[in-house]
Amino acid sequence: MSEKMDCMVNSYQHNMDNYERLLIIRDTAGMLLSGKWADEDFVRLRKVLKEMNTIQTPPKNKNDKQEWERMVDKARQYPVTDLIEFRRGVACCLWHDDKHPSMATKNNRVHCFSCGHWGDSIDVQMKLTGQTFMQAVRALQ
Repeated sequence: MSEKMDCMVNSYQHNMDNYERLLIIRDTAGMLLSGKWADEDFVRLRKVLKEMNTIQTPPKNKNDKQEWERMVDKARQYPVTDLIEFRRGVACCLWHDDKHPSMATKNNRVHCFSCGHWGDSIDVQMKLTGQTFMQAVRALQ
């Protein structure tokens, strides 16, 4: 179980908040396996899991789904030029090591002519900040 938790921790190193939460989960799981379990550890673990579930889980009922779709549409309309500085209509690509600007913008989307990556403002926000899709959507509101 500890190797599985270490793998999860490694996959979330780009996002410090989630990384810190996963460290708490890993440490608490280690205490559970070693028999050094206390009630306050369980409370702390439940709190962290609840926070992560709130961040990572989309809405469940129909009204919330419609609200979520509205939020995604609004986030996609966020000007990508406010997230990346373009000079003469081009910028260095975020998705590969780019020495010469090869990424352009059109219709509020970015396209790299070197690597071929297409993305919208949500993709750019995720790449710049290391956020998950849902965190990026909420950040672009």
